[in-house]
Amino acid sequence: MLLLFSYLKKSVGGLAIVFLALLFLENAGSAEASGKAKLYVAKSGIAIGETIQSKIQNPPKELKGSFTFTSSNAKVAVVNKTGKITGKGLGSATITARNGKGKLKAVIQVKPDVKKIALSQKPGVIYVNDTFKIDARVTMNPANSKPPKLTYESTDMEFVSVDQKGTVTGLKEGRANIVVKAGAKSVILPVQASSKIEKFDVRAEKSVISPGEQTSLQTIIKMKKAEFSPANIEYEISPANVLSIDDDGTITGLQEGTATIMAIAEDKQKQLTVKVSDYLWTANTRPGISIWNVTWSDDAKLFAYGQSVYDAKTGRVIRTFEGAVDFHGNGLWETEANGKITQYTNQFKRIKTLDTEMNIELFSIDKYERRYTPDGKWLALANGYDKQLINLHTGELELQYKKISQNSWDSSSWDGGDTFLTMSHDGNKVAISANLFPNRNHIHLFDTFKNTTEEYLPVINLRGIDFSKDDRYLVVLSGEGSDSKIEFINLGTSMVDHAIDAQDSQINDFTLSSDGKMIGVSKENGSVEIYKTDSMVLIKHLNTQYNKQQIKLEREPKPALNVSFSPDGKSLLVLYKNDSIQPGSTPHDTILWNVSTLQNQMKE
Repeated sequence: MLLLFSYLKKSVGGLAIVFLALLFLENAGSAEASGKAKLYVAKSGIAIGETIQSKIQNPPKELKGSFTFTSSNAKVAVVNKTGKITGKGLGSATITARNGKGKLKAVIQVKPDVKKIALSQKPGVIYVNDTFKIDARVTMNPANSKPPKLTYESTDMEFVSVDQKGTVTGLKEGRANIVVKAGAKSVILPVQASSKIEKFDVRAEKSVISPGEQTSLQTIIKMKKAEFSPANIEYEISPANVLSIDDDGTITGLQEGTATIMAIAEDKQKQLTVKVSDYLWTANTRPGISIWNVTWSDDAKLFAYGQSVYDAKTGRVIRTFEGAVDFHGNGLWETEANGKITQYTNQFKRIKTLDTEMNIELFSIDKYERRYTPDGKWLALANGYDKQLINLHTGELELQYKKISQNSWDSSSWDGGDTFLTMSHDGNKVAISANLFPNRNHIHLFDTFKNTTEEYLPVINLRGIDFSKDDRYLVVLSGEGSDSKIEFINLGTSMVDHAIDAQDSQINDFTLSSDGKMIGVSKENGSVEIYKTDSMVLIKHLNTQYNKQQIKLEREPKPALNVSFSPDGKSLLVLYKNDSIQPGSTPHDTILWNVSTLQNQMKE
């Protein structure tokens, strides 16, 4: 029986491949499997000019002994006396091993082979999104043979890709090898992909915006070469319902939540997050139950409350002092009970300490205890029964403010109880309240540098006073519960021109924006309302989720106490009542609300 044993195609030294078929004698099979005789050749084929040593394996007794080898076609392959076969040309030949008792045969076929693949390109750099086509030339053996089809493969498709036409594309900075194959022959072309972008950065002008508010993306792109066109930027937003981005990089808040923005410029990516919320941050400052003074640094980066200074970006305490602290002008002032007044820079470097040699009382309600003249040279102080003006250059007492008795029950001395003191924004007037008897007050107006009353205004149950930003009005908070109200008293006519009524809940505090166009009002039910001062139209209502839930459950909400606009009017600091014993047992008691969108409404 005649059997055919074939081998896979394989490159040998770049020469033509010989395909070998073994012809066995009848009943000859695999020598390894059955132990029968075969003419064995170590390789699957030989090329023109190549030699292969043949070998007789498992010869039967009748074939043992010396063999002679012959080729049926010496133009294709020759064989010597030891069985070494040499390829000579294309075609096929039968190799026969004989002795006096039998023979073994093998059929050899010789086909063209790839001798060499030459590339015109040298290892180099390709820029991302650029392409080039590989120029490959195949040398065959024999030379006039038709070459096989070229194939192309990239060792790392993340950085460099190649199609089957030989077109190479830079995808991302990194290195890959392009493998070019023809038949069993292959060559490698190393390629380094490089970005056209030298620097890429994207930042949001504001990381927190409120629904409906807009902010801009600040983009920096620097190309490696001047001739490179600026890269286009695409944006991916997740989740997409929180905010939107238009073509010029303007972000618009859609609804509360936090979105991740992926900015993509060719192979460069930058990720950032933007929060859409009505508040910028929440914190626990434990304000207790009182209305304390809140002041801001000129750059709005810090605020002072009670005896501590806070980071306005996070609400974290930066430093706590022995006395009460106020920002004014370019510095920070500390007033201690021992009569010492110290001035610091905003970086807490001490400038000077004044010893007034007075015992200064720090009231539990001290929002209206201290006011500074705009030039920072004088301090008006409600110090128990004494209402004083202190020289901040020398620390000396400049004068005592004395009221004029209006009735038989109104003495010329000040009551040491809940006294309210404020100063006009030009620094020329001081307003001080006097208690006549429970729930009845007189507000006395002074020239700042004179110690006698110029005029007075009667008020029932006074709870807060301030001058309007143009100093035309005295803004007065009075009354309790649903009877509480804020009145704008015209200092030219002593008449009330505007008013805000409590309606459903007691008003606890108020604050005026730095431009005087808005007034923020805090209430006992935890809500905060913002009005236009020229028309008293409500333009914003704020309340926490906790308080909303408490109201729905018919439970007591956390009252809103202090309110204070930031110097730029874009945020509103609100401190809520926190009478819990354990920190963290109630919701955050301090919130910096984002009210920047109101500035657009003020322009309408």
